[in-house]
Amino acid sequence: MVEIADIKDEESFEAWLNETNQPQQTCAALAARMAMRVLPAAWLRAMQQEGLSPLPFLRASLVAGVAGLAPSAVSAGRGQASALRAATAANAAADAAHAGRAARSTAYAAFVAAAKYAASSAAAYAADAAAYTAFDTDLVYDADANADAWAAIRSDCVPIQDRLPLRDLPLFPSEPFGGLELIWSELKRDLRDNDWSFWLDWYMRMLEGRQQNWPLLLEIAIQEDDFWQGSDAEVNARIADLVEKHAIAASEVGESIQLTQIDGEDRFESVPKSDLPADMFTDAIERTRDAVEEVRAAHNYSSASRVLDEELTRIERYLERYADRPMRLYEVLMRTLRRVADKRERGALESDALLNDFVVEIENSALDILQNDQNVKDAIRLRASVKFDRLSAEEQEHFRGLMEFLAGKSVPPLASDMRKDGAAVVDPGTAEDDRNEAFVRSGGRALRMKQVGWHVFQGVAGASSIIGMIITLLS
Repeated sequence: MVEIADIKDEESFEAWLNETNQPQQTCAALAARMAMRVLPAAWLRAMQQEGLSPLPFLRASLVAGVAGLAPSAVSAGRGQASALRAATAANAAADAAHAGRAARSTAYAAFVAAAKYAASSAAAYAADAAAYTAFDTDLVYDADANADAWAAIRSDCVPIQDRLPLRDLPLFPSEPFGGLELIWSELKRDLRDNDWSFWLDWYMRMLEGRQQNWPLLLEIAIQEDDFWQGSDAEVNARIADLVEKHAIAASEVGESIQLTQIDGEDRFESVPKSDLPADMFTDAIERTRDAVEEVRAAHNYSSASRVLDEELTRIERYLERYADRPMRLYEVLMRTLRRVADKRERGALESDALLNDFVVEIENSALDILQNDQNVKDAIRLRASVKFDRLSAEEQEHFRGLMEFLAGKSVPPLASDMRKDGAAVVDPGTAEDDRNEAFVRSGGRALRMKQVGWHVFQGVAGASSIIGMIITLLS
């Protein structure tokens, strides 16, 4: 029997796939990752050759990645699955026409072996053999690189043997081989300020094994051929529209942003939207207010009132300011529960009957809002996919500046919210959950402001690049 350590060429790899009876999805995932490892070389060569676009290679690799690596829940819908099969089949036909010229490539040889076992779904063929024909394989493959390529393939087989998904693993077990690291650096430098931000972010996430926005990738992957017609700039602009749509959806805050005229000048205001029955929201508010008052009244005999003073004050402030906004109340209730749990864990807060009752009442109020307000429910579900990393010093400065500017162009309470959230995002002392919440809320509001009043942004230098950064982080 062929062991993983024995995989060194197409024949041994095919034997291992056969003997271990790997399913189609696994073979498609292997093929997709093989293609992506050498994708930068095809991408750069296409950019350097007049009249040649890298988009067919990028599209095919994207389709391969979605078909092979996306969680099954993402593409399980009947219409989505059908569209994805159509997309992979279309790419397979293009690949077959160019397969012979790529035979020297280690990645392609391995790809062919995997493809034999995924062919009935056509997913593996979408890994884009055509990409390998766009450049001389000598560009990236010497003897050492050849060995490294098979080492990378073996590294993929280990988690497969342990029944673990490949989607969260870096593309390379160590360093990129055969000069690919230099090629990727050159691509990032040349394309950073152009229309390729989606593709650069997508490949960087794949390279590092970071979480992808699979629903977004699926929507792009299943676009029909007319979507991909036109210049590179035109296609990338269509993709940018889809990315922005998903970023806005992921930053839902239970409100709409509108323009209003004040002293002849356009100003932004937020208008709450909710389908939560008014009496139920009133009950949640009253329950929360009663719980706070009970803890306050126990100041003399319970440590909870003293230790939780900051949290109680925050709830009282939110009850006063956001009595018509279920989403904002839900946020402060959940933040309070997180902080109570943290203080309990650190031993700063002792459990007693009063504290337990307080937690139960806050949980019930939050649960009533979440379960009965579809806007809140959708917002929380979509936010779960947003993984916000800290900004660089330059990005912090630009983000804070934009939030300050938009605060000056907004009416209360939106103005103070934008200012406070902008400060929270760049403050190193802000707790991670609070920072993420502040970024999603303020970034999402900025995107909605752009939709309804882009002309207002004209007073901010580099507004487009800051908005682009927000879209990338939210998507």
